[in-house]
Amino acid sequence: MTSLDRFLTAVLRLAAGRTLLARYRLGLGLLYRKYTHIRRRIRSRHLPTTGFRDDLWKNGQEGEMYRHLYFHMGCYLLGPPGWLVSWFIGLTDIRQAASGRKESETEVRDNIAGRECGRILVAYMGRRIEEKTARDRLRRVLS
Repeated sequence: MTSLDRFLTAVLRLAAGRTLLARYRLGLGLLYRKYTHIRRRIRSRHLPTTGFRDDLWKNGQEGEMYRHLYFHMGCYLLGPPGWLVSWFIGLTDIRQAASGRKESETEVRDNIAGRECGRILVAYMGRRIEEKTARDRLRRVLS
């Protein structure tokens, strides 16, 4: 089992509630997870990245990829206000990438993948797609 398989299983298990309240709870929970990791200075570069697309974790990004994915998925689960937050936060990475910072180029790709995963989770939690379809779409975005 790859890191991607474990990630997909964990995310879909968290999204099992499939109600509007569960969607907002999960969105806030994912944002809180990133906040506490940063506040407590929890390192994540060492986390495994097997199964994920190379362009999501190269250039020194490594396990930091998970933070970007969780954050932008969480924002998209919160609806339009979260979408705005996601895009405004993403502008920082875009500016840094434009200045030539290689890790920021990878972060921008992580942000885009996180947003797309968030859209898929919104469809899954809104009962528009089944779990197998959600898993396949998430895998297509991330691998």
